[in-house]
Amino acid sequence: MLFLVWPAMWALLVPIILLEALVATRILHIGFLQATQIAGVANVLSTFVGIPITWILLLIVEMNVGKGGGVYGLDRLPGKILSVTLQSPWLLPYKEKWIIPAAELFLCIPFFFMSVLTEFISAKWFVQGKLPIQSLLDWAWLANALSYSIIAGIVVYMLLRALDPRVSNKKYTAGEQPWFMPLGVQLFLMKVVSCGVAIASFVARRPTMTKPKKLEKKSID
Repeated sequence: MLFLVWPAMWALLVPIILLEALVATRILHIGFLQATQIAGVANVLSTFVGIPITWILLLIVEMNVGKGGGVYGLDRLPGKILSVTLQSPWLLPYKEKWIIPAAELFLCIPFFFMSVLTEFISAKWFVQGKLPIQSLLDWAWLANALSYSIIAGIVVYMLLRALDPRVSNKKYTAGEQPWFMPLGVQLFLMKVVSCGVAIASFVARRPTMTKPKKLEKKSID
């Protein structure tokens, strides 16, 4: 699953940095350039360090808990749940098409918490005490909540599409790409578009920041 999720994270790195930078301007009360630097460093470390480490830890759990990577089966509900949760790091080659987006949806949960932790630590290191720690923590939570809610929403759509009998029963002719290739392209495009829409709406609603107290003080002086 890392080979499916990780490239999508690379592709989404720039729009996610911009989105989280806008969040930083509101919560940390800093300029967009500085916010982009903080979000950029945080997301690079989260994408290239945090997510792989999380995947490795989940894989270790998968191989040492339960059947140790054995088949749970999809004929019963417990088997379905274990297959897309405990075995989400390294899926068995089931033919059911819904298994991949279901596993991706579950992976969003541990990836989210690791991203919050990684981005908070990296942002704290980057600013070197120049910004309040609580504000940095608030930013890490809210920024990742927005990013992962967009990702999770798209994955839910892909899951519902995979559960559609018209899609699941579709037969591909010779020369056509397998199911996951066109869906992978669609997933990438839809995530980028969704991030763009979120950024545009965020900017449109952003109020102009003023500092009335300082202005009043200057006028009195």
